[in-house]
Amino acid sequence: LLKKPRRKRKMPGRRQKRRRRMLDSKKNVNRKQLSEQLRKLRLKLRRQLKLKNVTRNDVKRKRKRNAGTTRRSERKRKRKRRLGSNEHSAPSSRFRALLRRLSTFLNPKNATSGDTSPAKPASEPPRNEYEKIFKPFFIKDNTRIAHIGPEMDTETREVKSKILDECVGGQRAGELDPSRFDPTRLFSLPSKPRKRGVLHHPVKHIMEQVYRETEKAENAGPEHVDKIMRDTRQKLSKVPMKVISFSQDVRPPYYGTVTFKPFVLGKLNMSQLARTPTARRLPLDYDYDSEAEWQEEEEGEDLDVDDDEEEMDDEDDMDEFLDDSEDAGLSRRIFANTIEPDSTGICFENGNTVANQVIYDHRMEFMHDGLQQTWGIDPFSTEYWEPEVKNKILKPTKTTAASDGNSKMPPPPTPANAFSALTGSNGNTGGDAPKLVKSELLDDVKRAILSNKALSKVGIIDFLYHQFRDDVSRTEVKNTVELVAEKIGKGRSKEWALKSGHEIAS
Repeated sequence: LLKKPRRKRKMPGRRQKRRRRMLDSKKNVNRKQLSEQLRKLRLKLRRQLKLKNVTRNDVKRKRKRNAGTTRRSERKRKRKRRLGSNEHSAPSSRFRALLRRLSTFLNPKNATSGDTSPAKPASEPPRNEYEKIFKPFFIKDNTRIAHIGPEMDTETREVKSKILDECVGGQRAGELDPSRFDPTRLFSLPSKPRKRGVLHHPVKHIMEQVYRETEKAENAGPEHVDKIMRDTRQKLSKVPMKVISFSQDVRPPYYGTVTFKPFVLGKLNMSQLARTPTARRLPLDYDYDSEAEWQEEEEGEDLDVDDDEEEMDDEDDMDEFLDDSEDAGLSRRIFANTIEPDSTGICFENGNTVANQVIYDHRMEFMHDGLQQTWGIDPFSTEYWEPEVKNKILKPTKTTAASDGNSKMPPPPTPANAFSALTGSNGNTGGDAPKLVKSELLDDVKRAILSNKALSKVGIIDFLYHQFRDDVSRTEVKNTVELVAEKIGKGRSKEWALKSGHEIAS
């Protein structure tokens, strides 16, 4: 048989080349679309796997709590059975679903519309406000919930339940006290906070009340007065003592009570003052500085100064030894059981001529040894006091001293004060003038005082002493300042000024 000659293959023409190019370009476009679809599919699968992993972890926790080790043993048994029966078994359902989705993307013509869209995760049920605020509670492994409060035994629980049923049924209506029922405390309901702060009664008012009561109770007897004093001491013991001290203060700290000013303000103002301590609510002069008038005690002299600088005038010391400036005023009343008055009224002798025992214990006695009569007083007698003996000092003459060499010397004169008696000096001699700085330095000292007007007394003395230390002593500076200068003004505006007659010599 003759074979047909093969037809020579013609070279592709321009149309065929163009067609092939178009097909190739379509294939490239399809490949790009396919790769883009694959990329999106991978992202969706990753998201779904993450969600599934989260749910799978929750399921694992529940299975662990419920089944324990049984779940693991079951899984091992199934795996061994599956591997033993068919080593080349079909892929799992999850892997089959993955292959099905990939095939739908690779073959979009054969795929149905339902397979093209991936399965959407189930929408979570709407959460209420409680679930939004409070997160779910899980009991972890090897843990348990603690019991709330002490456990009651069965008998106690039954008795309490019976009492509660009787109260609800009205059988115990007479035993209930409605005044003791406090729902705010029992159910822990929100309420106003308790009032804080205590205002103590002023000490001034307490003492004034004691004065009035003791004056009224003069005729009531000592027992009533003792009761008043005990009550007063009890009230004063409840008042707290306060210490007000600042590190920058020169004066010593205050130790005492602060009751009158807070009591006048009241609780409302004091609570507002506690919230804003810098507020000027107290009835005080906040611009007045009492420390400006404080004078610190002077420092002692140096040990290496001369004896002349340490000596002080005897009469000046004696004048400062006793101060009679406060003797004119009334003495402060002292409360003591030993000096409280006891008024018994008019007392008469009884039928046996015996006096009242209370009055007889306080009868007047005569302590004069020279009296012969001890039962009465003679208003015209002069025996109740001894005559004063006047020591007349006779000045011996030269003739008597020469003639009578063995005669006794007259006693020395009475000293003017106690210091002169100790030192042996005569009281008639007058004291020396106070020691001052030298006259050539006096004008310089006055100028230094005027240039430092705002200093305190201790400060100006220290300043002058250090400025003229080589020529003056601290005592001389102190005496000079007290002699030539004085403070004029009130409060913080006080300044040093020269006294009249002590101006600077021009």
